[in-house]
Amino acid sequence: MRVTPVGVLVVVVALLVGGGTAWFLQRDQGKSPVVTASSSQPSPSASASPLPQDETETADGVGTDEPTVPSDRPTDPAAGTFDVVQDPSGITLAVPEGWQRSEDTPTVVFYRPPDEPKGRQGMHFVQFWPLQEENITSRDALLVTLTDNLRKPGFERIDLRDVPAEHFAEAAEMVYAYDSAEVGRRMQFVERVFRADDGQQYAFVVGAPANEWPYQYRVLTMTLRYFVPPGADTP
Repeated sequence: MRVTPVGVLVVVVALLVGGGTAWFLQRDQGKSPVVTASSSQPSPSASASPLPQDETETADGVGTDEPTVPSDRPTDPAAGTFDVVQDPSGITLAVPEGWQRSEDTPTVVFYRPPDEPKGRQGMHFVQFWPLQEENITSRDALLVTLTDNLRKPGFERIDLRDVPAEHFAEAAEMVYAYDSAEVGRRMQFVERVFRADDGQQYAFVVGAPANEWPYQYRVLTMTLRYFVPPGADTP
């Protein structure tokens, strides 16, 4: 189903995946990620409330092949050590060390801790997918997520804003929370939608228990700091 900006506030999208809404998708290949080395470190800077004040302004089908583990890994003092991986979709990103890849659908990818139950959402996760619709803004895409989650118990929209274009063209971000019956906890999410250098729009969501905030934002910051679209050179 294609959703246009005109209809985005009145159409309830039936497919909810994790903390975000998976829609307008493209197909990947369903392989295991390849872990690559990186010695770069993040450099936090201030951002607007209610986002953390010390952050940089940036956001079962588990593979059987063991990834190559690099000797140097980026580290965040509050979020831990990360692996920089090349996902089978062609995207390069950073994920918390040891998190494993799974697919909710062939185009909606999760990375989760290996010791947590593999439910549809899970308690901690990084989720991403490509959007296909070319005529929708990043903010309007987030409004689809907003509409899709309004009836969740205890739903709260904490923040919705445009993100400066210095990192990604035409980007927007939303922070929201609700009481998850699946994990039995109040969950808080940060979702970033942006247009990458290859012209493709992507959505990234990081979810974790609400009392762990701003862990979610720090993970998203590191994940997107190392983001490279398919076919581009890795940093």
